[in-house]
Amino acid sequence: MKKITICGKEYEISSNAYTRIIYKRTFGSGIFKDLKVLSEFANKQNDYIKSLEGEELTQEEKDKKVGLFVLEIIDDFIEVIEQMAYALILTANPKINVSYESFLQGIEEINFSEGWIGEVTEMAVSSFRG
Repeated sequence: MKKITICGKEYEISSNAYTRIIYKRTFGSGIFKDLKVLSEFANKQNDYIKSLEGEELTQEEKDKKVGLFVLEIIDDFIEVIEQMAYALILTANPKINVSYESFLQGIEEINFSEGWIGEVTEMAVSSFRG
């Protein structure tokens, strides 16, 4: 079990075999299929960063280009990471009575500097290897 903080709210997260069932019942999609979305996002971002290596750009210009590129591909990643977080929270707290929609309403902003995104990704990837 681990604790994460999302927008100032602390949640316990955990993963076990039942997490797959929670995920499938809640979102109608397989957890392994959606883990692929996380992997593809990271690969696309890394490939784009590598493609900029030959260009004569300042670090600020590179960061801006990467930021704009990420905005083009981020929707599926964010959807999956929010779903993963919710399933891991339900796994750790089976008696919790919060709908996915209510959970999302508590996330006032998606801030990539918050550690929860990495922690959820790490737990999901380490728990469910395809």
